[in-house]
Amino acid sequence: MRQEIERLRVEYAPMPDDAMDALGDASWEISSAIINAPAESEPDLAAKFSHVAFMISEYDGECIDESEAVERACADLAKFRNEEWMRVMCPTPRQASN
Repeated sequence: MRQEIERLRVEYAPMPDDAMDALGDASWEISSAIINAPAESEPDLAAKFSHVAFMISEYDGECIDESEAVERACADLAKFRNEEWMRVMCPTPRQASN
């Protein structure tokens, strides 16, 4: 969705300032939601890294939240893999009986 908003900003520029601001605000909110969303699966993590890749390749140069997105995606990946390893290597008694 964020990529589509950014495409619209480019395709229909110039446009009235209010419209451009609304699209910018929507893009910012979507980006923030992706960055701060919990990563509970590999597809969640892949979505975060895909978002980071889009931000890096964005036509305007560096996004203000680009570094935060990279750091959060890497931290979420490390946390996810650590929790995954703990489930496999240190199962709870209930997991061990299944």
